[in-house]
Amino acid sequence: MKYGIIFWLSVILFWGQSSEIEFSMDAMTYVGLARHIIQSGDWSTLHYTQQAYSNFYQHPPLAIWLLALGFKLTGVINELTAKIFPYLFALATLYLTYLWSKKITKSAWSGFLAAFILLSSTRYIKFAPMPMLDGFLTLWFVLGGFVLLVLVTEKNFPQLYGFVLGLAMSLGFLTKGMPILALVAISLGMALWYRSYRWVLPAALGAILPLLLWIIFCDGGHYLQHYWVESVRNRLGGTHLLHDLLEPWRILARGYWPWLPFYGMAALAQGRSASIAERLAFLMGLCIMGGYGIVGNFLEHYLVPFFPFAAITTSTLLYRWTLVWEKYIEKCLIGILFLISLAMVFLPLHIQGDYYLDPKRQLLRKAAKNCHGIHRIYLSEPVFSSWFGLAIGSWLTPWDPYVIQPNAIPDNEDHVLLVSDAALSGWEKTALQAGALSVYQRPQSGSCPAY
Repeated sequence: MKYGIIFWLSVILFWGQSSEIEFSMDAMTYVGLARHIIQSGDWSTLHYTQQAYSNFYQHPPLAIWLLALGFKLTGVINELTAKIFPYLFALATLYLTYLWSKKITKSAWSGFLAAFILLSSTRYIKFAPMPMLDGFLTLWFVLGGFVLLVLVTEKNFPQLYGFVLGLAMSLGFLTKGMPILALVAISLGMALWYRSYRWVLPAALGAILPLLLWIIFCDGGHYLQHYWVESVRNRLGGTHLLHDLLEPWRILARGYWPWLPFYGMAALAQGRSASIAERLAFLMGLCIMGGYGIVGNFLEHYLVPFFPFAAITTSTLLYRWTLVWEKYIEKCLIGILFLISLAMVFLPLHIQGDYYLDPKRQLLRKAAKNCHGIHRIYLSEPVFSSWFGLAIGSWLTPWDPYVIQPNAIPDNEDHVLLVSDAALSGWEKTALQAGALSVYQRPQSGSCPAY
């Protein structure tokens, strides 16, 4: 029961990122896509904006479907409901991390350490509960890895376990595409190395079935063609320098992960005495980082799938060091986590940054609340950069956003708004302002409160 405390504290810690915290550009893109599913009722084709591309083929749709399902179940579309499934996935990942580390040492103390390391990894706390693809992908990685561990270490396992491994691979692909190939490669390698083949056929079935259903019922084949052309082919082509291969590790070091020195020591200790479970966790983390390095494309939130495996690897080292002082350290760690959780809820720290102070966000929220009868909102360039403007406009307003030079807007178009930092002829200033920005409407349209 005492180790259950960390679970409840994690509930506070994740949800402590209050609804005031704004989403990043990527997160706004995904929740904007999910909201359009609810508004249009079209679950097979993801629609972004008319200006960028009417259909979204950058990533497969599973994570967007889950975000839309959260909106559908609650009947509310806002920041809190957007975080329901990411939050649940993050908790499930935490629990599997605990079980994996506990399985290595046969001690709940090791599992506790792994959970604490994960919850004190600020980049995991920052991104995992957010409506982004990486938190969803992380659960499929950890679930698949845990099931694979059972398949290669236990002789009498249900055939269903193999099916679950394949399912994790398939759902991982449907979440973010190519990164899940790290799990596929490790699974095949483990099967060959340990000559364990009994689960391969059920795993293949589990991997194929969801993809087949997607292709048959949701036009997945058409989606895959565009996904390859628009998102995969260019990233795999070209020459990648050593700088690209080391970029994930550089970002990890730059992110001030407090456990990095201990992880390095644990990595050096991966010798013959290490168990299969230890080696598999270390190998999974290594392959995730290496895969992104080979692609040559890495952003900070891509670290999320790495942290659970790094926590497991680090916890086994710290377990051996701290077992004698378990009772004393446990109380200290629970106290630290409790204080962090309270701070997250009541201060709050806003570790997502100062997005909520951005006048662009403030003004678009005001427009969505106070303006009516609009079908498009124009965002003045260069005040809004193209991709950021499309993301923020698609999430914070119910209208189709369009980033454009104000003098290029058609004169005869009605039921539109303009957000700009300068007055323009043919537009009437409204009462909606934030910083140097104002909302403009067509003269005497009455769509927004008058200035």
